[in-house]
Amino acid sequence: MNNPPPSEQIDKFKEAARELETDQSEEAFDRVLKKVAQAKHSPHDEAVERAGKGAVVRPKKR
Repeated sequence: MNNPPPSEQIDKFKEAARELETDQSEEAFDRVLKKVAQAKHSPHDEAVERAGKGAVVRPKKR
């Protein structure tokens, strides 16, 4: 494979971030983190919590 040099890859990442108008402030990070932290758990996550740590929980067949 032909991978670009790391510096070129970093520059492409930075340019994409600029185009998406990313915000590097701590306040913006905290806002997004709170949204994620308050997100409801999926049924699978709840089943894992009920079953206990280390348990294997398989999804229901549809």
